[in-house]
Amino acid sequence: MPLTPSLPLEFAVDAPEQCHARAHTELEGGVVRWGSNHKVASVAECCEACSKQAQSAKSEREACNVWVFCADAALCGDKVGQCWLKHAADPSEPISRGGGVKTPWTSGALLSQPAEHYKVGRRLQRAARQQEPLTVLTSPEMMVGLRNETGTIELLTPHSETQPHFSFPLPLTDAEVHLGNGQVLDRTPDGFHHLGDLTLRATPRGQAESLCSTVVDGQVAAAAKAKAGKLTPGATPMDWSHSVDVGLQRTPGRRRAGDCPLQVTRTLTSRRGAVEDDGTGRSGGLELWFKVHNPSTTTEVTLGALGISMPFDQDFVGRTLVQVAHQCSFVEPFLGMGGGYVQVTRATGGGPVLLLLPAAGTEFEAWRPLRNGEDAMRLDFMYEMSYELLLHSDAYAKGEWRHAQPWNAPTSRVLPPGASAEYGLRFVLAPSLELVEATLLRAGMPVAQPLPSPVIGGDMISAALVLTLPRALVPTQTQQQLTAPTIRVEPSGALTVGPCATAGLIEGAAVRLRCPLLPQASRKGAAGRVRLTIEFAPDGTYRPGGPLRMSVHVFVSAPARELVRLHGEHGATKAWLPVGTPDPWHRDGAFFGWDAAANAPVTQERRVYMSGLSDEAGAGAQLAIAVKQVGAPDLVQIGRLEEFVNHTLFQGSHPDRGRFLQSSSDYSVRLSLLYWTDAMNDASSEAGKAATAAAPELANVCRSCWPKRCSWMDCWSEEHSLESWRAYNYPHVTAVYWSLYRVARWHTPQLTRRDWRWYLRQAHSTSMALWTCGGDPWTKKVGGGIGTTQWGLMVGSIFELVLTDLQREGWHEEARELQQTVEKRMAVWLKMPFPYGSEFAWDSTGHEEIATWMLRFGKLTEARQTLDAVTAYVSASPHWAYCGSARRWWDFTINGATMRGNERVMHHYAAALNSIPIFDHALRHPDDAWLWRLAACANGGTLTNIRPDGSASMGWHGDPDLLSRDAYSADFGVGFYGHWKHAGSYLSCTSAVGWLCVGCDLASARPNEALTLANGSACTTATELRITPRDGFRRKLYLAPLGLLMQLDGATFDGVVLTLQPSPSTAVVRLKPALASSTHTYLTLLADGDGAASAASGADGGARRVRLRCSAPCGFEPTPFPASVNGYVYRVRLGSSEGATLEVSAVPKA
Repeated sequence: MPLTPSLPLEFAVDAPEQCHARAHTELEGGVVRWGSNHKVASVAECCEACSKQAQSAKSEREACNVWVFCADAALCGDKVGQCWLKHAADPSEPISRGGGVKTPWTSGALLSQPAEHYKVGRRLQRAARQQEPLTVLTSPEMMVGLRNETGTIELLTPHSETQPHFSFPLPLTDAEVHLGNGQVLDRTPDGFHHLGDLTLRATPRGQAESLCSTVVDGQVAAAAKAKAGKLTPGATPMDWSHSVDVGLQRTPGRRRAGDCPLQVTRTLTSRRGAVEDDGTGRSGGLELWFKVHNPSTTTEVTLGALGISMPFDQDFVGRTLVQVAHQCSFVEPFLGMGGGYVQVTRATGGGPVLLLLPAAGTEFEAWRPLRNGEDAMRLDFMYEMSYELLLHSDAYAKGEWRHAQPWNAPTSRVLPPGASAEYGLRFVLAPSLELVEATLLRAGMPVAQPLPSPVIGGDMISAALVLTLPRALVPTQTQQQLTAPTIRVEPSGALTVGPCATAGLIEGAAVRLRCPLLPQASRKGAAGRVRLTIEFAPDGTYRPGGPLRMSVHVFVSAPARELVRLHGEHGATKAWLPVGTPDPWHRDGAFFGWDAAANAPVTQERRVYMSGLSDEAGAGAQLAIAVKQVGAPDLVQIGRLEEFVNHTLFQGSHPDRGRFLQSSSDYSVRLSLLYWTDAMNDASSEAGKAATAAAPELANVCRSCWPKRCSWMDCWSEEHSLESWRAYNYPHVTAVYWSLYRVARWHTPQLTRRDWRWYLRQAHSTSMALWTCGGDPWTKKVGGGIGTTQWGLMVGSIFELVLTDLQREGWHEEARELQQTVEKRMAVWLKMPFPYGSEFAWDSTGHEEIATWMLRFGKLTEARQTLDAVTAYVSASPHWAYCGSARRWWDFTINGATMRGNERVMHHYAAALNSIPIFDHALRHPDDAWLWRLAACANGGTLTNIRPDGSASMGWHGDPDLLSRDAYSADFGVGFYGHWKHAGSYLSCTSAVGWLCVGCDLASARPNEALTLANGSACTTATELRITPRDGFRRKLYLAPLGLLMQLDGATFDGVVLTLQPSPSTAVVRLKPALASSTHTYLTLLADGDGAASAASGADGGARRVRLRCSAPCGFEPTPFPASVNGYVYRVRLGSSEGATLEVSAVPKA
């Protein structure tokens, strides 16, 4: 239900429309007249001054098109009336230096041409700069720019009249990327990897291995001198080929050490025509081929590794968010062997999407980061890493990666004397992310879809692998007699693949198969990573290159409910520091993170915030325990959570603020409860002895660096630990209070010692303290929405839950205060070209809160823009580690046990947090199967971080020599919150996949319909379905045929029988008490579609009309809530310890 703003989200400005005035905003530009000696009386006069100056300017570059006026007398002081006149290259989209209610400036722009004129003009200028040092050619889908010296690919620009400036690879040079100290991005010298470069490892028989590369010292000059590149034109400008001997050199590091035992010729070809693959291997489009040749006449050579550089433009260093959005991309591999692909997606999430596909006989085996100076790109927390795609990886698997389990079986290739081998990549554009799979089919590639997701709970019985085969893989004469592909499971005991049956066809498919996947997680050692290797057309007659092997990667976990239970028990026992435990920092009575390597809680980490109960890593454990109780309550855990609140978290009436995480005077949340002092540094003092006894490892570290040589993460002073400016710390504490409010208010009998009112008031006060006590890390100023307060916050969606409950309880004044605070923050977001802004040039964590509020306030365009940015880095590939896994790469350095600089974190908390906007949009668009599958991946991946003993990891290491969970749990609790928020059973039916049950098992109640559930036609023909919840909480149930999302507090969903025909659809829903003592439950109904998050009731005017029945002794009772908001709430008397049965019917419209 959209909120009615109580404050204007866009502040009105008294100025003519052509001034494009924006209050509380300071726009950037080159100054053409200084405001310090130019004051005027009003906004309109400043705008007029800009217009007059432009008319008299000597040149266009000196003409004013941006004006900035100091309008707020209270904030401006003696600057009031200053009118700064500026010139921006693109006044239609000028860069903002800052905004928000504390910004005194009002700014605007004057456009002498339509906005699109400026955008296209500036983009054309950028395109010309990019193309100037290159040989630019045309292919059917893209402009291609080759470096004149080396022939490497420096430009891939989709044909577009409005986006001529965009290119997928890293630019050769870019004067707009400022790296500091006057430096700009310049990749022309030696040492940089370019698209077309490669690295290989070759071992002549009886000799030592050689590491060879095209990226060596002197490479550019040698290539320019050799002039080896040959461009061969064809019949049309789109028909051409470019070949070059790449000049491989043996190289220790990047030094030249002689010729490589193997030679490589690189050929880039373009052929006019469509990219459809008809099975002949001669489709149109752009292809890159590498011919690897053994020049020896006597000695065979083993090609132990072959890597192709993938330098796509995911470099955010020196760029603004606007530049990132317009110029950058994310590159993501699906390591599916012959069915694999590399996906390159624009940072906005918009199309087209570049796909690199394996040509016949080529397999995508591994993904290797270029570490230890292999690439000269400047590593920074705003640049993930340079990578190469490995087509062979055996040499690494036997060497540097020998302790890891690779994604695919490593391979090598033996080249006899004089022999050659060819490897090829195809470049194809998909119109959008949603159409990536359709494009794969069109290009002759198989598509695999593990449904409902690649993470399969051990109790699931209806998971399946849907294989869609293109016409190129199924010759016409055999389509009717298709032999099911061979599917090999490794390890063999992990799951059973049932007989594959034909499923409904979709456009572009010749055959579609549904193969049941039955996990065997109960078998010892069976759960975990599982690889399915699928071989199509084993006789090899369908196309050149022989059979196509495809690997699909799934994860078989313990049942979700069991994992949630185990994690709660572990956190409340092994990771709990009991009240009364000696601790000089008074952290007794608290939940801590876990170190699996030491099998102990993390109580003395040198990065003190991790053991100081604040920050994401320090507060993660308490956050996970708290939200777990809302859906899976446990009386012991609730008791310890209350102990934590009263003994360790909140100061209350205690006179010593320093003993607690949160102040009772202003509700500020400190940076850490762990710190270091001069007294502790003296090992012989009482304070020093206490610190040594409680944390000997920390004491050793701090005494070696205190007071001036400690890292910014280590050994904080007590003064620093008491600072409250970090806005990110407030959602965690708010969530603890809100969870206990829900447990106290929404369960019968009450499960807490304190009254629900106290917890709700604490949640509200902490939410407000975000605004009054959060602030800037550099100036230490707090209050008024400055600094970190203005950005979207991790777990920030908790504030929307608090606001809803304040409104529902009739706490109007508190609700108004919180809403107005949110509106002030939203006013900042809405001034940004992209509302998902961050204090960094790019981040993947603020989207969750921002999308939540945009939807709640009815800002659907901005919400979708934020979702699109999420989907840019959250892929839907059939690989459990990548599917739904958000992009994070600096977090192991900040919070991990294993730290090696930038490294991809698989299923870090950002993945589960970002499942929230994906689920929210799926509920608004329930016919979008792609969103449901993406949501399932992003949400379910969190469960792979929980170990069999219930302890958790912050995520999986993505480097191929590790590919394992990190030992620290760290900030796992933040991801657990994201998982919890939408964990549930979601039933939908779409033409793309048929019936899909996310978080649940699905079966037809009528055996003759069982095989048709995967058909799109079954959406209208199915008659009766059985849904069995398999998520960890059983608290949410969505039924698309009813258009309803149902939510329980005090009970769980046990099963559903859904009757679809005859109309109206009716669901018989079984409920079970959440606890043996539970006597009542609250049932909240919400509508889907455009009415998502609005009330659904049987009353006239409801977004959905439904009828509820509950047979005695079950019955309905009045709710205690004075207001109905964001869902219609029923109080249900269960009437039996066995639970109750509800009948829910959709009421046809009159």
